[in-house]
Amino acid sequence: MSDRCRHWQGVIAEQALSGEPQADPELEAHLATCAECSGAVTEVRATTRTLAHTTPASIEPAMLLAPAGLDARILARVDHARHVRRTRRALISVAGAAAAAILLVVTITNIRASAPSAPTDHIALVAGDVHGDVVLQTRAWGTEIRLTGTGLAPGQRYNVWLEQSDGTHVPAGTLTGVRNTKITVVLASALPASQAVALGISRADGGLVVRSPLD
Repeated sequence: MSDRCRHWQGVIAEQALSGEPQADPELEAHLATCAECSGAVTEVRATTRTLAHTTPASIEPAMLLAPAGLDARILARVDHARHVRRTRRALISVAGAAAAAILLVVTITNIRASAPSAPTDHIALVAGDVHGDVVLQTRAWGTEIRLTGTGLAPGQRYNVWLEQSDGTHVPAGTLTGVRNTKITVVLASALPASQAVALGISRADGGLVVRSPLD
């Protein structure tokens, strides 16, 4: 039996059992060209009529009139309907998950777009041969320091720090001078830029190289 015939015989059985046959042009067109399904209609209708006149005393004889394979066709139709329902539920779940993912991406994008940019300060470093520019950016953990400059002695190690109002230096890292080359380094200090009054660079022996107040 083809899948198409299995489908239509299931429909035939459903209509017969419901007691309310409905006009179905596609079914009628199939029955016009399929002797097997037309025979199934005859068998099912005969069984339905017999069941309608069945009494408790005649149940067992009446059951002998059921067409061969009818129970299997009905079960196959039920299984098909269950498969359709499961497939529909799976598609709905996938669509819901996709919509949730899209909503999450849109939400994150909106949060990023609306989040205020971190406060920044720009200061210039000028002392003798040392010239540079510093950008201070406030972070949750303190201050990010992006320093670009020239004039530092090659091979010499320098300490970079932020100064508090009481004169205490809070370390921000170290750097080494490079000959005839502008250096760019990114350093970090635990002191928030809002609590700093100046940025400074000193030699390893503690000698001050440059100190620039923060406005």
